[in-house]
Amino acid sequence: PKESDLVPDHGSGVVAPPLEVRLGRPRWRVADPPPGFRFLHAQRPTEGPADAEHQVYTDGLADVSVYIEPRGRAAPAADQASAHGVLSVYTHEAGEWRIAVLGDVPRATVERMARSVQPAPRATDLH
Repeated sequence: PKESDLVPDHGSGVVAPPLEVRLGRPRWRVADPPPGFRFLHAQRPTEGPADAEHQVYTDGLADVSVYIEPRGRAAPAADQASAHGVLSVYTHEAGEWRIAVLGDVPRATVERMARSVQPAPRATDLH
């Protein structure tokens, strides 16, 4: 490559919109995270269902993503587990919600987290 090909192009100043927006207060929580895991942040996709939420948990070594979205009437309700190398994925159907948890952790970790997702307490519930 030429030297000019290696210079960053900051373009016209047009910035792509974010794919997700951070949430101040999550609507959901993992009630029984495995020991050492803590909540990092929650966000919602800018496209897709308005009620969808993406949360990230960590134990300091591995991050685990928790996706919560409306299930939809046409989708059959069934839990599913899979692994791709070190990546474990577990999908749990809870009423009208689909919860998918994935991370470079054992299957038992993603299953435990998916099965313990529940609505977060509202501010009025804390008083």
